[in-house]
Amino acid sequence: MSLLMFEGPAGTGKTTHLLASARDYLEQHPLGVEQRVLALTKYHGSRRRMEIKLRDRHEGVGNVLDCVTIDGFARSLVVRWRLLVDDIGLHPIEGDFASITSAAGVLLQRKNVARWVARRYPLVVVDEMQDCKGGEVELLKGLEPNVHVLCGADAFQDLSGDRDNVAISWASEVGEAVALTKVFRTQVNGLLAAAQAFRNGSAVGSDSKSGFEVVPAAAAAQGPHGLRQDALHR
Repeated sequence: MSLLMFEGPAGTGKTTHLLASARDYLEQHPLGVEQRVLALTKYHGSRRRMEIKLRDRHEGVGNVLDCVTIDGFARSLVVRWRLLVDDIGLHPIEGDFASITSAAGVLLQRKNVARWVARRYPLVVVDEMQDCKGGEVELLKGLEPNVHVLCGADAFQDLSGDRDNVAISWASEVGEAVALTKVFRTQVNGLLAAAQAFRNGSAVGSDSKSGFEVVPAAAAAQGPHGLRQDALHR
């Protein structure tokens, strides 16, 4: 149906925009009796943070919410459609989430499966989308034509080392991408300049007057206290 992505550094309000956009969507498209909002993220830490914020009845969407990891959602989908999984010839392995998300991505290419999910979850919120890889991206691709997707991402926070983040590139192509640049978390110029330098891969300035300074720190001893140096090599 549609996809809206908020992309920007930490502190630029990605989560705030996701919450506001979710509320706006539900005001215009109220949920049916059996419908809920599906919230997905890669890791449990971000899932817990997102769930707390989304369940807030004033700032979020309230209790009409199922917040799970994307791997967990993929597993539930594969279990629910296990007969179709066998018919298609897929072979997801229990505990191997790469194979499970890949199978879920294939399932969601089937219109009947995607529409079945959409009837339950017309709105899907994806946070930290830069962490989605492989089958996880295919899963989102299968959902996108059938639901309204809101997502937040920051390519700089992709720790995999990939130069081109596939999830963000895909979302930019199929939906609307909103770039967020203003940091609200701090107004300290030194911190803002240092953060920008890190993101650009440029030299980081150090000036105590700016609010950011690099200082040397004492290193802890590498061996047990009092142990002779030559003993370390025996």
